[in-house]
Amino acid sequence: MLRSWSFQLFRIYGIQIELHFTFLILLAWVAWDGWIEAGILGGAWSLTLIILLFICVVFHELGHCLVARHYRIKIHRILLLPIGGMAQFGEIPRNPIKELLITVAGPAVNFGFFGLVYACMGWPEKEFLLSFSYDLNGLFVVLLFFNLTMGIFNLFPVFPMDGGRILRAILALRFSYLTATKIALWIAKPLAVLGVILALTTLESILTAILFAFIFIGGELEYAMVRRRETLGGLTIADVTCRDFIVMDANITVQDAVSRFSIGYPRSIILLDDGMVAALLSPSRLKKIVKKAKAHDLLISKTDSKITALQADWPLEVFVDSIFRNIKCVYPVYQHNTIIGIVEPSNIQGIAEWKNLSRRFI
Repeated sequence: MLRSWSFQLFRIYGIQIELHFTFLILLAWVAWDGWIEAGILGGAWSLTLIILLFICVVFHELGHCLVARHYRIKIHRILLLPIGGMAQFGEIPRNPIKELLITVAGPAVNFGFFGLVYACMGWPEKEFLLSFSYDLNGLFVVLLFFNLTMGIFNLFPVFPMDGGRILRAILALRFSYLTATKIALWIAKPLAVLGVILALTTLESILTAILFAFIFIGGELEYAMVRRRETLGGLTIADVTCRDFIVMDANITVQDAVSRFSIGYPRSIILLDDGMVAALLSPSRLKKIVKKAKAHDLLISKTDSKITALQADWPLEVFVDSIFRNIKCVYPVYQHNTIIGIVEPSNIQGIAEWKNLSRRFI
């Protein structure tokens, strides 16, 4: 959903910067609030400020990205949301030192900006803080305190914020990666709940409350991801391949395809065009198509999935996160040059659950 509701802005160092559409709502709200306070000047000043603040956010995320790229980690994009920025990596390094250096780089950028602004203007006088003004000095003061606050805030040990990741990396020097993540999450949960409460009662900031809610949910999701990868360690793509499929011609109609399953539950379908895989459909996807399609529609015209081929002997843990993240992709599995089946998230999830249950008796 985050990707479908965002649009591309530009690239920095080859990294795509994207803006979530809700950010436009924030811009409109900030401009309106500034206009109410000080007319056109206040609106223009407020818009300039929010743009400058998010430039700082972009450079914070670039700090993470450039160190990650040094360790040959793929960077998908940087997404800007009203609550901040989010860099999406191809993987999170299991090496604690690498994770520590990647994570520290973000707050270090903010402290660097703080030092730069402080060197230019010094510490603002008390009288200036008490009589805030919509001018250039006001912009510098907000930038000064924003970068100091952002740097300190990100060091709070609330996983998966930077501070929580730093804590996890330090713990991973002593414990397993999964145990370190679990401990970091235990510490983060009550702090995130406390953050929501304080944001609503003391700060009276809905955005800050939403931020802590996202942090709480994000920690749970990342722990589930880490647990899944640890559970599936040692398995190959072949171990989770669904081999119960039927091959059909790419020009088959919906009616003809359904008639092939007149008796029994539908299986996965592989559509071939001149011997090449043109499309894959799981039983659940086929049922959705049958509910809406017309009898003589070509089945392939109702598919919009991207095909990503996998080899049977590839290690599963390298690809499992990508499989779960890219829900619009389908994955045919090849043994050398012969297709042997399909990988679906439901298959992987089922195997992970079974391995967790079976540990009680092993």
